[in-house]
Amino acid sequence: MRIFLIFISLASVVFAIPTWYYNIQNTKQNNYIGYGSASSEQEAKQNALVAISGQIDTKIDSELKTVKSNNTKRIEIKSSQTTKSNLSGYELLKMSFEDGKYFVAIEYENIPRIQKFKNKLKAKNIKVNFDNYLKQFELVRKDKNWYIKYQDIMQVLDTKDLNKFFITISNKNLTIATNKKNNILYDGDEFYFKVKSAKKGFVTIFTVYEDGTVSTLLQNILIDKNSLENLPDKDFEAVPQAGLMEKGVKTFDMYVAIYSTKKMILDNFARADEELIDDARYKNFDELVEFIKDKTYTT
Repeated sequence: MRIFLIFISLASVVFAIPTWYYNIQNTKQNNYIGYGSASSEQEAKQNALVAISGQIDTKIDSELKTVKSNNTKRIEIKSSQTTKSNLSGYELLKMSFEDGKYFVAIEYENIPRIQKFKNKLKAKNIKVNFDNYLKQFELVRKDKNWYIKYQDIMQVLDTKDLNKFFITISNKNLTIATNKKNNILYDGDEFYFKVKSAKKGFVTIFTVYEDGTVSTLLQNILIDKNSLENLPDKDFEAVPQAGLMEKGVKTFDMYVAIYSTKKMILDNFARADEELIDDARYKNFDELVEFIKDKTYTT
């Protein structure tokens, strides 16, 4: 009789992990380091950014429920964790490819976007005042994001930063206000504008929503010199009505009045009554900023 002894060796597969992975010391204030690995470089970076996002902005929703049945009691706990951060301007610290996987370490400085922009200007010894964003900086729409630009320096903005372009600019030759106290409008309010021009000509009124969407409320309305005009007047076919972008959430618009001696062509901007005003092409606050630079206007 022959006895065959079969030895089966079970080998555990261990992926090689770089020695630096999870071992980079963070010595900078307000900086976060995130690590990620995946079969593709792009996915590894994304995982690292998600890790950073989790450190910066994490929301945990939990629900505890007690259930009684036949003299027994059990406790159910439901929990979910979500992260929400828009990270840009990160730095790739390390990356290597080991056994078919990419390993990356990314560093992100968590400071306001405007401060990052100021730091970029400072690094190039550029001094500029930040008291009038509309006149001093360019606004750029790119890849569905808003950017602030000065010369060749750009910085992506978040919603709060975009708000810095919403400012009141006075003009001795043109004034605009609403008929409401302190220009505060409530949802559903009907209102009109009080406009005065030092010269006879045409006035166009734009509204800019807080997300950068632009529309024309009144186009090329003829007004007299030094006469306080109510726009629209009682014979106008439609009356402006205030509305919220999101129910129950306060919002703000910027109204821009432009004077011209002749009627202007305004094909690039939506009319306030257009059904497609939510279309991305009408998030063209940057075009309006460029449009008004050589014109008489007030906000």
